Amino acid sequence: MPGQISCIPDNPNLKPVGLFPIIPDLDGFPDPGGFLQFKFDKAPVQASAGKRDDRMDVAILLPSAPEERVCQEHASKTALHKANPSLYPDPGPIPWDYDLFLAEKEGSAKKIKNSLSLSNPNRDDADNYTHEGPDGTKYHRYDRLRTYATSTQVLNTDQKYKDIGLVLFDPAQATQDTRLTQKAAYYYPILGKTRLKPERSRTIAQAGLAPTRAKAKEEQVHQIQVSVRDPNPDETYKRASHRAQVDSKFAKNMPSPPASAEEVIKDDIDAEGDEVHSP
Repeated sequence: MPGQISCIPDNPNLKPVGLFPIIPDLDGFPDPGGFLQFKFDKAPVQASAGKRDDRMDVAILLPSAPEERVCQEHASKTALHKANPSLYPDPGPIPWDYDLFLAEKEGSAKKIKNSLSLSNPNRDDADNYTHEGPDGTKYHRYDRLRTYATSTQVLNTDQKYKDIGLVLFDPAQATQDTRLTQKAAYYYPILGKTRLKPERSRTIAQAGLAPTRAKAKEEQVHQIQVSVRDPNPDETYKRASHRAQVDSKFAKNMPSPPASAEEVIKDDIDAEGDEVHSP
């Protein structure tokens, strides 16, 4: 659990206008138990008529594994750091590349959000999708915009609640149906923070580990077709296990895991301490 949060404003003329208790969003845990925060050096999509492109709300970042040379150099620097940390700095996690994908059609963000919302009873409606394949399968089409390189990144695997995101929610001001009902400042653990820059701006002198060869055309993904489903029993249990860590009452009544989920949790325990690169 995070420690007490205190904030003393510098402006003596400030007056409180509302009270928001700080609580966890018990049903908001993803499979890894937290979120990754990405920031771009420059906006990936320019605003049009003063309005940001809301497709960024549902954009996809696809990580690209670095080439073997990068892994070898990183392993060498890591070994040197472990052998003599006072002399050799910690190289940190491997600097992944990320391909940014946007929904093909402008104005499609609302439909995508409708299909992603578990509180939407019509989330499986075919009308939520923008495309249909030859076999009749409905999907959201995403096109690759560009590749970004990691500028800096920090992982919080040892202190899950070192960084948190806060969402102020007031049901009286909600403009659409939501699973949240209580007025509160909901916090979400941030497992890692990454700053991204366009790949073309990366320099070997700065990164030291950056890939120097372009991806072969057959290796580059240019389009993603996304269909959405509800979480399966294994995924549901995995998320519930994170809730149990902050909700003792829920933990006492938590059902036994599905057989396959037991293996997933065992793998997590066996891998404790490993680097986490992406949820």
